[in-house]
Amino acid sequence: MLIAAGAIELVAVAARTHGHRLGQGLAAAASILAGLRLVLDPTANFFTVLNLVILWLVIRAGALSVSGLKSRRPLCNWTFFAAAVDFLMAVVLLGGLPVAVLVYGLFGQTGEIIATFAWILAASFVATGMLLVASASLQAREIG
Repeated sequence: MLIAAGAIELVAVAARTHGHRLGQGLAAAASILAGLRLVLDPTANFFTVLNLVILWLVIRAGALSVSGLKSRRPLCNWTFFAAAVDFLMAVVLLGGLPVAVLVYGLFGQTGEIIATFAWILAASFVATGMLLVASASLQAREIG
């Protein structure tokens, strides 16, 4: 899912004629690389995956923030929104780490931990999707 989402975002960035393409391209590349890491090592343990997801979210938040600084309104607002969602999700994961470690240590990998990852990914994908829709709408207005 990360590879597909990153590839779609990368195609959208390549088609874009405005905004800061480098920062948004780096965010897309981070998604692709995180997905490849998970695909190439399907036996990665819980802590490796957790750290990878946190790192992925922080890198995306940073890349999108830089992109937002160099984008013009209203696209910069959507870019900052996507960056904020990714950063907040990283903080949520990091804040829940002690609880997750305890649950994982006592019971092994549980459905609640997997569900948390699913919500984190969904929130990031929704925010990025909103950014892409806003960008496409802005570009359509400029062309038409």
